[in-house]
Amino acid sequence: MKYETGVPIGRGGMGEVVKAYDPSLGRHVALKMLRHEEPELTGRLLAEARAQALVDHPNVAKVYEVGQLDDGRAFIAMQFIDGDPLDAVAPSLTVEQKVMLFKTVAEAVHAAHVTGLIHRDLKPANIMVEALAEGGLRPYVLDFGIAREHDVRGLTRTGQILGTPGYMAPEQARGEVRLLDRRADIFALGIILYEVLGGEKPFKGESSIEVLLRTLDSEPPPLRRLARHLPPDLETITMKCLEKEPDRRFQTARALAEDLGRYLEGEPILAHPPSFAYRTLRRARKHRAFTVLAVSALAAVLALGSVAVATQVRSRERARLAQEFGQQAERIDARIRTAHLLPRHDITAEKLAVHVQISAIEAHMANLGPLAEGVGRLALGRIHVANRDLPRAREELERSWSTGWHTADGALALSLVHAELFREAIERATRQRDAAAREALRREAEAQFRGPALRYLGEARALGAPLAPFVEGLVASLEGDHEGAVAKAREVQGLDPAFYEAHLFEGDLHRLRAHALFCKSEYDAARELTRAALASFARAIDVGRSDPRSYLGSCRAWSLIVNLDNATGAVPDDSLRNVIAACETALAVDPSLAEPRLQIGRTCTTAGQYRQHRGQDPADAIARALVEATAVLEKDPTNLEGLMCAGTAWMLRAEWAQDQAREAGPALDRAVDSLQRATALHPDQPEPLHLLGN
Repeated sequence: MKYETGVPIGRGGMGEVVKAYDPSLGRHVALKMLRHEEPELTGRLLAEARAQALVDHPNVAKVYEVGQLDDGRAFIAMQFIDGDPLDAVAPSLTVEQKVMLFKTVAEAVHAAHVTGLIHRDLKPANIMVEALAEGGLRPYVLDFGIAREHDVRGLTRTGQILGTPGYMAPEQARGEVRLLDRRADIFALGIILYEVLGGEKPFKGESSIEVLLRTLDSEPPPLRRLARHLPPDLETITMKCLEKEPDRRFQTARALAEDLGRYLEGEPILAHPPSFAYRTLRRARKHRAFTVLAVSALAAVLALGSVAVATQVRSRERARLAQEFGQQAERIDARIRTAHLLPRHDITAEKLAVHVQISAIEAHMANLGPLAEGVGRLALGRIHVANRDLPRAREELERSWSTGWHTADGALALSLVHAELFREAIERATRQRDAAAREALRREAEAQFRGPALRYLGEARALGAPLAPFVEGLVASLEGDHEGAVAKAREVQGLDPAFYEAHLFEGDLHRLRAHALFCKSEYDAARELTRAALASFARAIDVGRSDPRSYLGSCRAWSLIVNLDNATGAVPDDSLRNVIAACETALAVDPSLAEPRLQIGRTCTTAGQYRQHRGQDPADAIARALVEATAVLEKDPTNLEGLMCAGTAWMLRAEWAQDQAREAGPALDRAVDSLQRATALHPDQPEPLHLLGN
């Protein structure tokens, strides 16, 4: 290699940067090298080089060369900046020096935007400041590692949150990759300017997740609260960059630079603080659906002309509080969705926060009386939908409906909840070994959930709810039109790639259809559809990386493949490992869930049966099934599926002991005890009786 490498000067997610010497041109360069030879990272590095090379501006670090090291790793040779990051330099500068530097930075970013680039990772560490020999300072914008060209596809995954928490725009934090434009960089510049002038970032938290959530939910503290000496114009410019709505920010980095120039020249700036009317409207528009509900409640109150003035005042106050509850519901829903979009992590903290907020809403509602009952229950129901507590969601939504609070939103929510409960009931029905019991549970599910789902959909139509493709797909699935439902799911995917729930929906459609084919012994077709389901769940995981449903869907699909292996004589060991891996990932995201443990337990009993029927020792599979069943029953001793799993596992252990001429009595007693408890606690369920009869 022609470069003489020297001292490491940086390290990042893709690789490291070293100061190197180019003897042929007699200059130092910054050599950015990948840590490993990985095709995707190599593509990212080359994309970075192309992106940065497009920008011809004296304050954007230049790219000299792209090449390959002797060990095969790719590298970029860039202009070496002999300076320090902006946040290290800023404390020693005057306000005017900071503004002058920042004006130049904004102009450099504008030059990138003109070429069609969005940086997406602007932060102080990516702005280097060099002291000039003749005096003065020169900033450089660098590291276009996740910059995006408008016509580039494939190097970043749709819907993923890329960037640095604390410097992201709200739309970037939500994972709306395809919606990002230059105004996301304007927001990042505003955060940097806020930090440089005020000494701290506007959105802080104990974790990256908390920072992202505050970026979405919270308004930044007024800058002059941190730095009282700052002129109001600088606060106005900074806060305009930090508007949640992109249309309210500076529309170009040049416009930002020009307003900073006006400040430096002592001229009036064009930016102005948002008016009181706008701030009030913004609070209302932020949660538009629930604002409409609250306004409707207020209108209903005002229509009671015969009521005393004092009563009207109290009613208005209650309607105002009901509006606040609606807004809280919207915020909670956004918070849960953001948690699901973030890189894979344990969402327990977010769920606990939701439960605390639900309790607070319920406590406030208790003080409001009947007026808040309808709109309040609707808000609680929608929170429970977002938090995936479907039984509670159904209860709250039906209570809201029973008060006479009949809205299109409420009808649609009720329909969606009943449809989800119908799919869960069908899921339970498919696990019945007895065909007659399976059919009876299916008919019961249709009466209890499918019928109401379609009825509430009719109500939603009558109340003027537009039926989007996703809802039309739901209707098709409820009516048994598998192909039509899949087509609508794919239509949604094309319209909004970040809406990963459409992939979850398609995956569930394929998987349930595959199970129906499995029950008819159409094993090849069932396996093909199950593979399609796995592909859909994988696409959902690419976006909803912290949504346990994505992993649980994969777990269920792999469990069906275990059943297919068992039925066709294939060895299910690899499929069983995939079941366990997917379900353990779901538990890592949400340790409170019982279903992943039950899925592992049920699949292990299936694998144990396979081994036992072939004279192989099923002990390991049975032991794992008992571990998972025990963990479920420790939390909920009445759990039917947990008792069934334990009973089946103990029965298998007894049968294996009998096959080996060993004492089977203790294991058989444990099996009978579990199944009898299941029968006593759930007398309407036929499966425990079926197993006891065997």
